[in-house]
Amino acid sequence: MAVLMGIDYGTKRIGVALSDREGTMAFPLEVLEHDGAAIDRIKHLVREREVKKIIVGLPLNLDGSPTDATAGAREFAKTLNR
Repeated sequence: MAVLMGIDYGTKRIGVALSDREGTMAFPLEVLEHDGAAIDRIKHLVREREVKKIIVGLPLNLDGSPTDATAGAREFAKTLNR
């Protein structure tokens, strides 16, 4: 299997977690300040840790409706994909 990266998007901080090589467990790695360096740091970690897939959590209300952070998380995921 491959290493997966989980992103917990926030307007102030971004949580980063990695899976084990079997993809069965995830472990917290870093909490990044949400600034101009966050994208570069994540891209560096992807190369360094040989990450094969990034999963960005989508913040939703309990009823499934968008929150104030939903659009930001989607935009952040698009930026990572470039």
